[in-house]
Amino acid sequence: MLGIEYEIVTQLPIDLSRYSSIWIFCGVHPNQEALPTQAAQRIADYLDDGGSCYWEGGDVWAFDNETALHPYFGIDGVSDGSGDAGPLEGVRGRFTEGMSFIYGGENSFIDRIRSIGSSVEILNNIRNNARYALCVANASANYRTIGSSIEIGALQDGEAPSTRVHLVRKMLEWFEIPVLHDLTPPSITHIPVGVWHNANRPIPIVADVQDESELDVVACDYQVNGGAMQSIALHAEQIGFSTLLPSQPIGSRITYRLRAADRSTPQNTTVTDEYVLTVENYADRIVNLVPRTESLEWMRKHGATGTFSLTSSKISENSIVLIGDQFARTCAYVTEVVDLSGFASPQLEFCSSLSGSNRREPVTARIIASTDGGTTFPHLLWRQSSAPDQKEWIQENNLTALAGQQNVVIKFLYYADKYWEISNLHLRDSNACAKPVRNLVVKPGEIISLHWSPSQTNDVSYCVYAASSMSDRFAPIATLKDTFYSDLESLTLPQRFYRVEEVSVQPMRTTCQPAKELPFDRVSRSFQRRLQ
Repeated sequence: MLGIEYEIVTQLPIDLSRYSSIWIFCGVHPNQEALPTQAAQRIADYLDDGGSCYWEGGDVWAFDNETALHPYFGIDGVSDGSGDAGPLEGVRGRFTEGMSFIYGGENSFIDRIRSIGSSVEILNNIRNNARYALCVANASANYRTIGSSIEIGALQDGEAPSTRVHLVRKMLEWFEIPVLHDLTPPSITHIPVGVWHNANRPIPIVADVQDESELDVVACDYQVNGGAMQSIALHAEQIGFSTLLPSQPIGSRITYRLRAADRSTPQNTTVTDEYVLTVENYADRIVNLVPRTESLEWMRKHGATGTFSLTSSKISENSIVLIGDQFARTCAYVTEVVDLSGFASPQLEFCSSLSGSNRREPVTARIIASTDGGTTFPHLLWRQSSAPDQKEWIQENNLTALAGQQNVVIKFLYYADKYWEISNLHLRDSNACAKPVRNLVVKPGEIISLHWSPSQTNDVSYCVYAASSMSDRFAPIATLKDTFYSDLESLTLPQRFYRVEEVSVQPMRTTCQPAKELPFDRVSRSFQRRLQ
């Protein structure tokens, strides 16, 4: 991994001069073994000739008998110690600065040590009520040594620079042994953004990037709508490496890859697969079904039949009124084609003011739907069997047949002798009023964590959705009040994608007001337009 040739032996070779360094591992109780006196003397002679040595063992410094080799390390064995080694951290100003480790090795009678003379402490135990040195480095004009009372092979890797490979690399460099190169390319962990709902706001890109040595470049190479390739650097932050892509308008499609290169010679580079990000308008998840125009001709062209009126007022700017006569001839209003491909759970909402009767037909009003652009209408969404001369708020959830459909048309039919006024008419994607959270950051790791900016609305909860791929349905996995979430299930999953929404649950409306009280039951059957 570091490009260093090595030999593992249990007895010292005859010629030690051919080694640039010697590493001694004596173990920890109950699996420790003391260095033989003769071997210690030979290694001391090797150091006098300009060698370097690393020596570790739980009993080497305060329990074992002193040998001719001990003075070369500048270590004072303070006590035989106990089982309280770890966690550890490096020392500021030394080559271990910024490192921290959890110790997972044997932990019995770990010698407590301190530096003396020209030596310096490089790793310290930082447990409460157990703060002491665990690793000491010493240098003279002829030799260099490092002594440890723990097993460095039992240190648990964390985020760079807190990895065993990086620690050993630094030790070798301190021994003035050239490390040829790092053979392992950087690793990049990234949760794709997928969909960005905050149009005209910068888009955060976050990744966890690790390397055995040091990183030289971390960047995002991206294209907007198939245009020229652009690059932007990611910078190290507390959450990992991050950057902000320039804001883009609704409908933009961004393709991007992440790239990381280390400082080794030759350089190792990692490039991720291509990710796709789209900028969408959250308002698209609510569709108005009453035309904004006030043209009755427009309604005729789109399939309206019989006598009807389009009204407007301060209460409800657009209302459709289907007007009957004494013969209860059918009146109809037909919407334009709407795209519900992004709707997982459509819900129809409107205010209904229904009046009149029909001697031949018990049903006075129906709502039917088409999924083929209006050619056929096989789906019954709602019906009313009588007209009680009342105003009521209708919320119809039985719209499964419309979920995910692109060519939806809805037709409203009135069969009675008075009128039916329909106002505040729209399709919604869910029962709750939800919108994406602001500044969502997904931090990769062994356990994936998410955090986001608090809502600007009072009394809001947050719903976390997840899917195994961008093409799968996002299912809710948590509802919470906090703006931070740790996904423990991510421990057992190869990958996961996330969406977080603000959820402000609103009470269901039970009353409503029509555009205005009008004597629709007295109007003639002539085709007319009413504007209030």
